[in-house]
Amino acid sequence: RLTNDGLRYQDKKRKNCLNSKQCFVAMWFNDGMENIYESYIKPAIESADGEFKAIKINDVDHTNDINDEIIAQIKKSRFMVVDLTGYRGGVYFEAGFGFGLGMPVIYTCHKDWLESQRNDNGELIREGVHFDINHRNILLWTDNTKDLEYEKYNLVNFKQNLTNRINAVV
Repeated sequence: RLTNDGLRYQDKKRKNCLNSKQCFVAMWFNDGMENIYESYIKPAIESADGEFKAIKINDVDHTNDINDEIIAQIKKSRFMVVDLTGYRGGVYFEAGFGFGLGMPVIYTCHKDWLESQRNDNGELIREGVHFDINHRNILLWTDNTKDLEYEKYNLVNFKQNLTNRINAVV
């Protein structure tokens, strides 16, 4: 049953997050993505007007269960940046949790991972962004200089577009 004290407590918790300078980043952990994070995603977040701090769970020292720590860090955050590259289940869970809390979730993805890819026999080679969220306004990026749309989606433009999106949304 809801009480006035409980509602006041929840309202206070929500207001604290609106003052938070933390951005939780959910993404695939591999060597290639680590470079994208360090060189483009993190600097874009930290150069936004709000002087935010990017937090990625594998950079947080803790002794908690990893899932509990992820949830705690998301709850401490003002917004999230979620990179959908790699079709990682945990990333989708984290994005959904933040979205369910009502916080802004900014989606990004490597251009090659947006759509599913199949071989000549029709067999799935790579799963694209899930249909539940592929209609969202996703900031695309590419590190493939041979991509015909490289000028539009290169990482320098991506970094600026991400900073602009944060400034517009948060």
